Amino acid sequence: MRYKHLCRPEMVFKIMNTIGEKYPQRVKQRKDLLKSTGFRGLLKIYKWKNIPGDFVQWISESSEVDESHLRLSKFQALPIRVEDVSRVYYLPSRGKTVNISKCTEKDISEIMKELGLGFLDKDLEHVTANKMEHVIKEVKNNEAWCKAVLIYIIGCLFCPENSDGMSLKYARFVRNLEDVSKYNWMKLILEYLKKGTRGYKAPKADIHFFLVSC
Repeated sequence: MRYKHLCRPEMVFKIMNTIGEKYPQRVKQRKDLLKSTGFRGLLKIYKWKNIPGDFVQWISESSEVDESHLRLSKFQALPIRVEDVSRVYYLPSRGKTVNISKCTEKDISEIMKELGLGFLDKDLEHVTANKMEHVIKEVKNNEAWCKAVLIYIIGCLFCPENSDGMSLKYARFVRNLEDVSKYNWMKLILEYLKKGTRGYKAPKADIHFFLVSC
């Protein structure tokens, strides 16, 4: 079976490099706003058109979740550390835990309303990448733009769940932009990585940062 991956750094790269496409006068404000959330490293994300299938297979088969490392050989292992994520993303590594079980239907409904997503009766917890890209491109309000971008980054890169949609279960943690940097996002990435790589033919985790930090 061919190994694939669900994290899509090329999509985030596109968003980061088209910030001023429709509203060029708002580029500085939007970049500054994103930096204030602790996600400044994403402004300089590397452009990866694809992640080699062989590499994805090696990650999936070498991941030893309980030990937090990748098995290189019988006697050697590569630790999966916060520093590996930090070198690439410069995300907040201290603070409160991002616990999506605390996200309520009200949290999701309110951010959907703010972003003009309407009502998703069939699946309240997910939105398609195309719809979110449209919001990011068209929205005028800088704070709404930043919230949409954060959800996009989390859903396309850090914590991907499927090939087309992204979760809105992180709405609670991006609704107040002043609080975003108070959460430990690097811990979230590593925990999600541990759960989403081992045994999967299409890892539900961010493996992009391994290519950049190696």
